[in-house]
Amino acid sequence: MGRANNTIDKFGHQRVYHKHQFLRGAQGNGFKLTFDGHYDIEVKHLSNVAKPIADNDVSTQEFVLDKIRTFHQQMKYALDELLENRIKERFKNTDKKNG
Repeated sequence: MGRANNTIDKFGHQRVYHKHQFLRGAQGNGFKLTFDGHYDIEVKHLSNVAKPIADNDVSTQEFVLDKIRTFHQQMKYALDELLENRIKERFKNTDKKNG
């Protein structure tokens, strides 16, 4: 990690800047705070978020697609096994009737 620069803004908040420097946008282009304390980002793009931990955390497209793929594979495996068992059962019953 790069060298950290510590600064204190006019409100007394300490900010630590590491290797990546960020430009501050024009005044008034930030997120709006709703009456219940949530952020309304309107049509702005939210990116570079961490993997969700809590149930109400934001999820990335990659995270959701991975969960869907995993679920799909599990369902496919279960249905393939069920179908295979049904086919074996049918053949077993057919053999008993013919034997």
